[in-house]
Amino acid sequence: MTRTDQNERHEVEVVITQPSAADAALLLVNNNRQLATLRAGNKETALHALARMPLTSSEVANPNQQGFLKSLFNLFSGTNMVHNRRMNPKALKLVEILWEEVILLDDYPISVLIGLPWKLIFVAAEHGNDQFLSKLIDKYPDLIFKVNEHQLSIFHIAVLNRHEKIFNLIYETGSIKDLIVVKEDEEKNIILHLAAKLPPPNRLNIVSGAALQLQRELLWFKVNLHTFSCTFKVGDSAID
Repeated sequence: MTRTDQNERHEVEVVITQPSAADAALLLVNNNRQLATLRAGNKETALHALARMPLTSSEVANPNQQGFLKSLFNLFSGTNMVHNRRMNPKALKLVEILWEEVILLDDYPISVLIGLPWKLIFVAAEHGNDQFLSKLIDKYPDLIFKVNEHQLSIFHIAVLNRHEKIFNLIYETGSIKDLIVVKEDEEKNIILHLAAKLPPPNRLNIVSGAALQLQRELLWFKVNLHTFSCTFKVGDSAID
């Protein structure tokens, strides 16, 4: 390995192991765009690190809503405040710069880069990293058709983990939404079936109390049912 290669390996290690230090990472990437496609010793790219980057939480006061909207807002937040989990703006800018460089590649190299050593879009979906996914999909819409080894798309994973903001990206797919919502996983489940399943404990516990948790789950199911009503009838065998 040449000294140049060693320096680049060190730089990508810095970007990957310290993605929260966005200022330093942005400086490195702006000076060397090749860092977007390089891998660290663990075979991860900088985008892999950013896909699972912990989101920062902030409490936003409940807006002045009335009636049903206010009740729905409180139900999903569990209080009169909503926890807004977002990426650091500079980290999000880093995602944008890295992705612009990656999509200059042909389709197959892109697929390999984001698929190894693990498929970063599905990890981002599990973590609820909607801004990360939105940046990627905006420049490379074909990602919405990607499925994991269980035949789950990012939207299926969003439903399983109750990440509303990621699920809402489905509305940006236009008529393709009608294909996604009836896409079956390896167990022949469509998204509506997944909505009826209990989420992981860490997602169910974002609201306290058994009754409130049940309310939230019922509301989630109703929202999904309403979303898909334009695609198939409630009585169809698809949701038996």
